[in-house]
Amino acid sequence: MTDSIDVQEIMREIRARIRNRTAPQCPQDNSVPVLNMPGGPDWTRLEEAGIALDKRSPIGQLPPQPPTLRGRVGAFFVKSVRRALFWYTPQIVGFHGAATRSFNELSAAIRTVAATGQQSWTALDTLNRQVAELQAETQRLEKMLGARREEIQTIVKTELLPEILARQMVESRLDDTKRELDGLKQALAAETGGREELARCVDAEIAAHAALAQALGAETGAREELANRVDGEVATREGLTQAVAVETAALEELARRIDAEIAARAALAEAFGAEAGAREELARHVDVEIVAREALTQTLGTETGAREQLGRHVDAGIAAHAALAQAFGAEAGAREELGRRVDAEIAARAALAQVLAAETGVREQLASRVDAEVAAREGLTQALAAETGVREHLTRSVDAEIAAREALARDVVAVSNHAGSLEADFRQSDVRLLQLRTEVINQNSRVSMLLEEARKRLPAPFDQKQLVTITDEEKHALDAVYVSFEDMFRGTRAEIKDRARVYLPFLKERKIGTKRMPILDVGCGRGEWLELLLENKLEARGIDMNRVLLRSCKKAGLNVAEDDILQHLKNQPDRSLGAVTGFQIIEHLPFDILVRVFDETVRVLKPGGIAIFETPNPQNVLVGSHNFYLDFTHRNPLPSLTIRFILEARGLCDVQILNLHPYPESSKLQDDGTELAKRFNEYFYGPQDYAVIGRKA
Repeated sequence: MTDSIDVQEIMREIRARIRNRTAPQCPQDNSVPVLNMPGGPDWTRLEEAGIALDKRSPIGQLPPQPPTLRGRVGAFFVKSVRRALFWYTPQIVGFHGAATRSFNELSAAIRTVAATGQQSWTALDTLNRQVAELQAETQRLEKMLGARREEIQTIVKTELLPEILARQMVESRLDDTKRELDGLKQALAAETGGREELARCVDAEIAAHAALAQALGAETGAREELANRVDGEVATREGLTQAVAVETAALEELARRIDAEIAARAALAEAFGAEAGAREELARHVDVEIVAREALTQTLGTETGAREQLGRHVDAGIAAHAALAQAFGAEAGAREELGRRVDAEIAARAALAQVLAAETGVREQLASRVDAEVAAREGLTQALAAETGVREHLTRSVDAEIAAREALARDVVAVSNHAGSLEADFRQSDVRLLQLRTEVINQNSRVSMLLEEARKRLPAPFDQKQLVTITDEEKHALDAVYVSFEDMFRGTRAEIKDRARVYLPFLKERKIGTKRMPILDVGCGRGEWLELLLENKLEARGIDMNRVLLRSCKKAGLNVAEDDILQHLKNQPDRSLGAVTGFQIIEHLPFDILVRVFDETVRVLKPGGIAIFETPNPQNVLVGSHNFYLDFTHRNPLPSLTIRFILEARGLCDVQILNLHPYPESSKLQDDGTELAKRFNEYFYGPQDYAVIGRKA
């Protein structure tokens, strides 16, 4: 069997297979692509060699045994060689494994380096594109700058220069107009003085005329009163005459009644006399009866029944006698009372006679006085007729003077209206000049900044800081417009300072405004509040973002700086300020920024320090629905209860609401005492602003 095996053929086959396995093979599609960097080695061939090495069977291991005779013979031969080289095969296997692992690690490192190189080339390509874009942007900005410079030069030549010339002409015309107005005012003052003197003379004449008329009226009233009194006296006299006649009739009736009473009294006296006689007769009968009774008692002791009957008769007679005695007593009292009444009536009649005599004397005196008064009244009537003629003449003179005065007043009103229109034109011209001056200053500032940045960039391109500086200038494009808006709608500096005085007691009460307790005003605007604090010798400074307003504040000598509110507060140390104030500023902030501003305010305040924030009051319907939105930078109205709640929630205590600046009483609905009028005035003409004032514990 061994002789039939061709060893040389087997060895040639083995060598051929080894050559086939060691030959370079193409990489498969799933291999990791590696980009060749310019100027570097060919990493692709190295990666293909690594792949071929991974696929090769390790040395010392049996290759796959095909199911053929040659395969079996090859396997036998390999096993024989492995047994013959048993002392060397493990070393070769270990070296092969180490070499394979090293090659694989080297391949991984190569792939990492290739990926890093790819990223570097990608970043480099991105940087190249950015550089190209920056160069293009730089060229665009240079073109824009050139166009802007040409535009500014064109504006200066075509608009500002004619505007400046026109302004100079307007100023000269204004000076001429002012001089004319001054001359007109002087003439008007002289004319007004003469007319005032004439008016005073007319007023004095009218006052004298009024006094005379009043005296005449009083005299006429007195005379009418005297006539009324005379008429009343005559009527009283007639009534008194009638009363005397009635009284006389009454006295006569009373005399008849007295005579009748006297006759009745005489008849009663006669009746009393007859009654007295009857009484005496009865008394005698009683005495006789008593005697008879005694005699009968003595003689007829046994006749008890008759005696008792007689006793009853006697008792009845005694009772009748007693009743008659009582009737006589009552009658006597009535007669005495009637006598007293008759005496009183007689005395009253005598007094009435005396009064009638006195009244007759008074009436005679009054008649003489009435005659004298009638004579005086006739004389007064004649004097009044003469005075009426004088008064009519004076009235005509006064009417003519009043007409002249009214014409003078119309002339004065016309001159005043003309002067008012001229003053309005002057104010509008001043406002327009101020706007033009502000716009020119703003444009000069921006052009200077652009030129300065352009000088800095030459010959190099703009850096990031310079680009930010140029683009940041766009944020201040409306600064001059907002200043003009404030001058139109905010009010004068004197008015704003007068409104702000209400906060001074809150600062002085807590000794705020010293170097130990300084004041920070955020959004200081035109600086009225800072100026008021400086006048009261209080330490204060302010910040704002409007450069035009900041320049005016610095010209006034105020300590101000340009900075963002939130950023400036963040840069302040803890517990470093005595007060933080902000007037008409919080309505410009978004809600999240507003809360952060409140948090930073609480942080930077010292214990005992206060925060003051003033804002429009939306509880006023006119403010909340219209006036608030006049300012185009306002965001939304803020109710006072909401702001107080937020300040308390963020750490301030004793937060109070101060309602400010109601409409004048002349603008309000007339209060008729009803609840509707009161509530209407409260909702529509109540406080236009409010302030929240809180303290840090």
